[in-house]
Amino acid sequence: MCALGRGRPKTGKPPHRPGVYALVDPTTGDWDYVGETSDLSARRSQHSQDKGRNRDFVFYETDGRSTPRSRRDYEKQCIDKYSPPLNQRAGGAGRYPD
Repeated sequence: MCALGRGRPKTGKPPHRPGVYALVDPTTGDWDYVGETSDLSARRSQHSQDKGRNRDFVFYETDGRSTPRSRRDYEKQCIDKYSPPLNQRAGGAGRYPD
């Protein structure tokens, strides 16, 4: 189990910590993609290299109890809730829990 930040996702510069993130259309506010990562800052850098796509990076930082499985569980909840069009799978990408 992990404790995710409550309320709205954070914006701005993400920390080098695990979490769940979304790419959000700045015009409509729609969630286009949801993912989980062990390093939010590195993942934002990877997504910022996607040319031609202007999306906001928002995130929920996890606490020290985070595991890949707990983050994937929350990722799946977000995918179920927001139905982001760029997610090709329902969360976890078929990976086995660590």
